[in-house]
Amino acid sequence: MSGSLVHDLWDLFSSKKGYQLYPDVLPFFKYLSSLRKQNEAPRLTTGIITNADNRVPGILSSLGLWINSKRHEVRNNQSDSPQTDVDFDIDFITMSYDTGTEKPSPRIFEAASRLSGIGTIEASQCIHVGDGLIADYYGAVKAGWHGVLLSRDKEETPPADLRLLTQETMTSSGESAPPEKDIPCIRDLLGLKALLSPTDLT
Repeated sequence: MSGSLVHDLWDLFSSKKGYQLYPDVLPFFKYLSSLRKQNEAPRLTTGIITNADNRVPGILSSLGLWINSKRHEVRNNQSDSPQTDVDFDIDFITMSYDTGTEKPSPRIFEAASRLSGIGTIEASQCIHVGDGLIADYYGAVKAGWHGVLLSRDKEETPPADLRLLTQETMTSSGESAPPEKDIPCIRDLLGLKALLSPTDLT
Protein backbone atom coordinates (compact mmCIF):
# COMPACT_ATOMS: atom_id res chain seq x y z
CA MET A 1 0.00 0.00 0.00
CA SER A 2 1.49 3.35 -1.02
CA GLY A 3 2.24 6.06 1.49
CA SER A 4 -0.11 8.48 -0.25
CA LEU A 5 -2.99 5.99 -0.07
CA VAL A 6 -2.38 5.41 3.65
CA HIS A 7 -2.39 9.17 4.18
CA ASP A 8 -5.63 9.57 2.21
CA LEU A 9 -7.34 6.79 4.15
CA TRP A 10 -6.18 8.18 7.49
CA ASP A 11 -7.46 11.61 6.50
CA LEU A 12 -10.78 10.15 5.34
CA PHE A 13 -11.42 8.32 8.61
CA SER A 14 -10.18 11.12 10.85
CA SER A 15 -13.02 13.53 10.06
CA LYS A 16 -16.65 13.64 9.00
CA LYS A 17 -15.62 12.74 5.45
CA GLY A 18 -15.65 9.06 6.41
CA TYR A 19 -18.75 9.04 8.61
CA GLN A 20 -22.36 10.16 8.81
CA LEU A 21 -24.53 10.83 11.85
CA TYR A 22 -27.82 9.01 12.20
CA PRO A 23 -30.72 11.52 12.07
CA ASP A 24 -31.65 10.99 15.72
CA VAL A 25 -28.24 11.93 17.17
CA LEU A 26 -28.34 15.74 17.16
CA PRO A 27 -32.02 15.90 18.29
CA PHE A 28 -31.16 13.57 21.17
CA PHE A 29 -28.34 15.78 22.42
CA LYS A 30 -30.59 18.82 22.01
CA TYR A 31 -33.12 17.04 24.24
CA LEU A 32 -30.48 16.37 26.92
CA SER A 33 -29.37 20.00 26.77
CA SER A 34 -32.96 21.16 27.28
CA LEU A 35 -33.24 19.01 30.41
CA ARG A 36 -30.16 20.66 31.91
CA LYS A 37 -31.28 24.16 30.98
CA GLN A 38 -34.71 23.56 32.53
CA ASN A 39 -32.94 22.26 35.65
CA GLU A 40 -34.76 18.95 35.33
CA ALA A 41 -31.46 17.06 35.32
CA PRO A 42 -28.76 19.41 36.67
CA ARG A 43 -26.27 16.59 37.32
CA LEU A 44 -26.77 14.88 33.98
CA THR A 45 -23.37 14.13 32.46
CA THR A 46 -22.88 12.53 29.06
CA GLY A 47 -19.75 10.68 28.01
CA ILE A 48 -18.36 8.38 25.37
CA ILE A 49 -16.78 5.00 26.16
CA THR A 50 -15.10 3.57 23.10
CA ASN A 51 -12.64 0.88 22.06
CA ALA A 52 -10.99 3.32 19.69
CA ASP A 53 -8.03 5.64 19.27
CA ASN A 54 -7.51 9.36 19.73
CA ARG A 55 -9.19 10.36 16.46
CA VAL A 56 -12.60 10.10 18.18
CA PRO A 57 -12.86 13.65 19.63
CA GLY A 58 -11.92 15.27 16.33
CA ILE A 59 -14.33 13.10 14.36
CA LEU A 60 -17.25 13.88 16.68
CA SER A 61 -16.46 17.61 16.61
CA SER A 62 -16.34 17.59 12.81
CA LEU A 63 -19.79 15.98 12.79
CA GLY A 64 -21.27 18.93 14.68
CA LEU A 65 -21.12 17.78 18.31
CA TRP A 66 -19.70 20.05 20.98
CA ILE A 67 -16.99 18.04 22.74
CA ASN A 68 -15.26 18.71 26.05
CA SER A 69 -11.55 17.93 25.75
CA LYS A 70 -11.51 16.06 29.07
CA ARG A 71 -9.93 12.61 28.70
CA HIS A 72 -8.41 9.93 30.86
CA GLU A 73 -4.69 10.63 31.23
CA VAL A 74 -2.60 7.50 31.64
CA ARG A 75 0.79 9.19 31.97
CA ASN A 76 0.13 10.88 35.30
CA ASN A 77 -3.15 9.21 36.26
CA GLN A 78 -4.94 12.55 36.32
CA SER A 79 -7.78 14.06 34.34
CA ASP A 80 -8.20 17.55 32.96
CA SER A 81 -10.05 19.96 35.24
CA PRO A 82 -13.80 19.75 34.58
CA GLN A 83 -15.37 22.65 32.68
CA THR A 84 -18.67 23.09 34.42
CA ASP A 85 -19.71 26.43 32.90
CA VAL A 86 -20.20 25.11 29.35
CA ASP A 87 -23.10 22.99 28.09
CA PHE A 88 -21.22 20.37 26.09
CA ASP A 89 -22.94 17.63 24.12
CA ILE A 90 -20.19 15.25 25.30
CA ASP A 91 -18.69 16.04 28.72
CA PHE A 92 -15.87 13.49 28.56
CA ILE A 93 -14.45 10.72 26.40
CA THR A 94 -13.02 7.47 27.76
CA MET A 95 -11.03 5.63 25.09
CA SER A 96 -9.28 2.29 25.23
CA TYR A 97 -6.40 4.16 23.57
CA ASP A 98 -5.97 6.09 26.84
CA THR A 99 -6.99 3.57 29.48
CA GLY A 100 -5.21 0.48 28.14
CA THR A 101 -8.37 -1.60 28.59
CA GLU A 102 -11.37 -2.26 26.37
CA LYS A 103 -15.06 -2.92 26.74
CA PRO A 104 -16.43 -5.24 28.08
CA SER A 105 -13.84 -4.96 30.90
CA PRO A 106 -15.31 -3.25 33.97
CA ARG A 107 -12.09 -1.23 34.24
CA ILE A 108 -12.97 1.06 31.35
CA PHE A 109 -16.40 1.73 32.87
CA GLU A 110 -14.75 2.50 36.21
CA ALA A 111 -12.41 4.92 34.42
CA ALA A 112 -15.44 6.63 32.89
CA SER A 113 -17.07 7.00 36.32
CA ARG A 114 -13.96 8.69 37.68
CA LEU A 115 -13.77 10.96 34.67
CA SER A 116 -17.40 12.07 34.84
CA GLY A 117 -16.43 14.98 37.09
CA ILE A 118 -19.67 15.08 39.08
CA GLY A 119 -18.26 13.94 42.40
CA THR A 120 -19.27 10.72 44.06
CA ILE A 121 -21.25 8.56 41.68
CA GLU A 122 -22.49 5.02 42.10
CA ALA A 123 -22.33 2.56 39.23
CA SER A 124 -26.07 2.01 39.61
CA GLN A 125 -26.61 5.68 38.67
CA CYS A 126 -24.95 5.18 35.27
CA ILE A 127 -26.59 4.16 32.01
CA HIS A 128 -24.62 2.90 29.03
CA VAL A 129 -26.12 2.70 25.55
CA GLY A 130 -24.36 0.79 22.78
CA ASP A 131 -24.95 -1.43 19.77
CA GLY A 132 -22.68 -4.27 20.88
CA LEU A 133 -24.34 -6.98 22.92
CA ILE A 134 -21.13 -8.22 24.53
CA ALA A 135 -18.95 -5.10 24.63
CA ASP A 136 -21.71 -2.62 25.47
CA TYR A 137 -24.71 -4.25 27.15
CA TYR A 138 -22.92 -7.10 28.87
CA GLY A 139 -19.91 -4.93 29.75
CA ALA A 140 -22.11 -2.30 31.38
CA VAL A 141 -24.08 -4.84 33.40
CA LYS A 142 -20.91 -6.55 34.63
CA ALA A 143 -19.66 -3.12 35.79
CA GLY A 144 -22.87 -2.56 37.76
CA TRP A 145 -24.30 -0.05 35.30
CA HIS A 146 -27.68 -0.09 33.59
CA GLY A 147 -27.21 -1.38 30.05
CA VAL A 148 -29.37 -0.49 27.06
CA LEU A 149 -28.88 -2.23 23.72
CA LEU A 150 -29.16 -0.04 20.61
CA SER A 151 -30.38 -2.09 17.64
CA ARG A 152 -31.11 0.10 14.63
CA ASP A 153 -32.08 -2.77 12.34
CA LYS A 154 -35.87 -2.78 12.56
CA GLU A 155 -35.99 -6.25 11.03
CA GLU A 156 -34.20 -7.78 14.00
CA THR A 157 -36.50 -8.54 16.95
CA PRO A 158 -34.66 -9.39 19.08
CA PRO A 159 -31.23 -8.51 17.65
CA ALA A 160 -29.59 -11.43 15.86
CA ASP A 161 -26.70 -11.80 18.31
CA LEU A 162 -28.87 -11.65 21.43
CA ARG A 163 -28.64 -15.38 22.06
CA LEU A 164 -24.86 -15.18 22.16
CA LEU A 165 -25.26 -13.65 25.59
CA THR A 166 -27.21 -16.58 26.94
CA GLN A 167 -25.38 -19.35 25.11
CA GLU A 168 -21.75 -18.27 25.34
CA THR A 169 -20.99 -15.33 27.56
CA MET A 170 -22.95 -15.30 30.79
CA THR A 171 -23.43 -19.04 31.04
CA SER A 172 -19.70 -19.66 30.57
CA SER A 173 -19.07 -17.55 33.67
CA GLY A 174 -21.60 -19.53 35.71
CA GLU A 175 -24.16 -16.70 35.88
CA SER A 176 -27.83 -16.80 35.11
CA ALA A 177 -28.58 -15.14 31.78
CA PRO A 178 -31.39 -12.57 31.69
CA PRO A 179 -34.45 -13.47 29.63
CA GLU A 180 -34.44 -11.77 26.24
CA LYS A 181 -37.47 -9.70 27.22
CA ASP A 182 -35.52 -8.24 30.15
CA ILE A 183 -32.78 -6.70 27.98
CA PRO A 184 -33.74 -3.07 27.29
CA CYS A 185 -33.54 -2.50 23.54
CA ILE A 186 -34.08 0.73 21.60
CA ARG A 187 -34.12 1.42 17.85
CA ASP A 188 -32.64 4.93 18.05
CA LEU A 189 -31.31 7.28 20.73
CA LEU A 190 -34.62 9.09 21.10
CA GLY A 191 -36.06 5.77 22.26
CA LEU A 192 -34.03 6.22 25.43
CA LYS A 193 -36.42 8.97 26.56
CA ALA A 194 -39.11 6.40 27.31
CA LEU A 195 -36.73 4.37 29.50
CA LEU A 196 -35.58 7.26 31.66
CA SER A 197 -37.32 8.50 34.76
CA PRO A 198 -36.60 11.85 36.44
CA THR A 199 -34.63 10.04 39.15
CA ASP A 200 -32.37 8.52 36.50
CA LEU A 201 -31.35 11.97 35.34
CA THR A 202 -30.65 13.77 38.62
